[in-house]
Amino acid sequence: MWSVLLAGAEELRAVWIATVYNIDFPKTNTASKQRQEMVDLVKQIADFNLNAIFFQVRTEGDALYNSKLEPWSRFLTKTSGRAPQDGFDPLKVLIEEAKKYKIAVHAWMNPYRAKAGSTAVEFAPNHISNRFPDYVYPYNKDLWSDPGYEGLQDHLVNTIEDLLDNYELRGIHFDDYFYPYPVPGVDFPDGKTFTAYTAAGGTLSKADWRRDNVNRMVERVSKLAHARGLVFSISPFGIYRPGVPEGIKGLDQYGTLYADPLLWIKNKWIDHYIPQLYWSFKAVGQDFRKLLDWWAGLSNKCSYLAVGLDGSKFGQDGYTAEDFKTQFSLIRDKMQSSFTAGIFWFSWKKMMDSAETQAMLRELWPSKDLFPVEPQCVSFLGGVDNDAFEKAIAVTSLPYSSSSLSNELASTQKGEPVFTNIGSLWWLFQASSDETLTVSTKGSTTGTKLGIYTGSSLDTLKSLVQNQACGSESFSCIDFQPSPGTRYYIVVGSNSLSNSGNITLSISLKSSKSEPSATTSSPSRTGPGDSKENKLKKILGIVLISVGGAVIVAAVLALAVRRRRRHQASLLTGTESKYAGSYKY
Repeated sequence: MWSVLLAGAEELRAVWIATVYNIDFPKTNTASKQRQEMVDLVKQIADFNLNAIFFQVRTEGDALYNSKLEPWSRFLTKTSGRAPQDGFDPLKVLIEEAKKYKIAVHAWMNPYRAKAGSTAVEFAPNHISNRFPDYVYPYNKDLWSDPGYEGLQDHLVNTIEDLLDNYELRGIHFDDYFYPYPVPGVDFPDGKTFTAYTAAGGTLSKADWRRDNVNRMVERVSKLAHARGLVFSISPFGIYRPGVPEGIKGLDQYGTLYADPLLWIKNKWIDHYIPQLYWSFKAVGQDFRKLLDWWAGLSNKCSYLAVGLDGSKFGQDGYTAEDFKTQFSLIRDKMQSSFTAGIFWFSWKKMMDSAETQAMLRELWPSKDLFPVEPQCVSFLGGVDNDAFEKAIAVTSLPYSSSSLSNELASTQKGEPVFTNIGSLWWLFQASSDETLTVSTKGSTTGTKLGIYTGSSLDTLKSLVQNQACGSESFSCIDFQPSPGTRYYIVVGSNSLSNSGNITLSISLKSSKSEPSATTSSPSRTGPGDSKENKLKKILGIVLISVGGAVIVAAVLALAVRRRRRHQASLLTGTESKYAGSYKY
């Protein structure tokens, strides 16, 4: 039988690139040097076989990209609001370079911090401290936006929307900073906005009101990201509440940062949650294994766990290479038993500081994976309702735009391109016994291209067979006899979708065996609809709909229910039957 896998990597391998205080970038002070620094940084990350970069683009109400709404960051040009020379745009260069290595780029933003640290700063006129002076407060050594002021929340959402309008990103990311980390005995000075709330009839306690302010912001950003088919992720503090789970001690993020990641996961607002489990096995009251087990228990097919590790502590007691390898092993075990995607590192600079850390990374990730694992509920091309998309299995688009992807892969495989610059989808299959694969496309348009490739990675794809004619109703068709244990990539694209056109891709898998293979990893299949016949079939239909020039995806599925996070779908024996759904704008 077949294991049908979501196109993507088996593991999310991510790094946070911090720009606040120039932790990871930039280390140089001219645009030309910073440009080369970024090129070298991305290549280095690719050389160590990571597949996702979470780049800090907003550290304190500023921008490390060309924003229409916020000033250029002082961490880039030393002066708030001063643009880099020669039109240099770090985020643009990052995206361009990351595409060369098939690395996904996420924009990491701090939603509320308005100034980091005690250094006096003269901010540009369009900085939030100057635009909203009555609602940006000094707290500890920082400046902080008031999450309860609707004008600042609107500004944040508008800033994110402007960013997504102008940059080809895979997602938006927040870290653990919501309300500021508390100073003992000093309350956050938001009394004015809370008084206004109660005067208008609000009945929540101050703590619940603060959490509601954060929750409403998270929900708004989630809807904004998901409407575009993008991933929204948050990396909360590693402890939810003291005593959760039993024996855990530390900061109460629910009660002091007013962050409620359990609600965000439950409501499917975030696609990845990345608790910062920065403790060693020697930590008292912060048991790594207990915390990992607890966080993994929250994971589901719409919100995947990934784990943040603190590489900046490498070499300290409890943070040796062997300690990190053990943590890696525990996280990878969770990938087998829960919806766990992978691992995040902080900080990259520290990881590159010694030959020992580099050797550890090479041992942990000795080869490349294709793309980061992403939750099933993300409607990757946008325009698809996430609840409906949960019904889709083994279906995804690639993690960046179809047009750029098409050109890259067409040049990679050195043959007649299967990909076109309108849209392309792909599926990953692996055979474990004797099946014949039949793939066909048909619909109300022409110009489709179809192909099957093999290779250990995207860089080694080899074309096996492409368009064949097989029946008047099909625009293209392939019959293919796979080799057991080999991975194959099925690719479809079109260059002539019209506003009313669509393409349906059908994939049929047939076996001559009368019994399921004993070696298959699919779960046991019994029930009133099952029979031990000699045909195994599964049909997946993908409808590509062109609406105003934008390609969106809808799923039409049969005979399969997603069972495990490891991207395996069970096959049912018996005669073919169809389950169809139509998911549109």
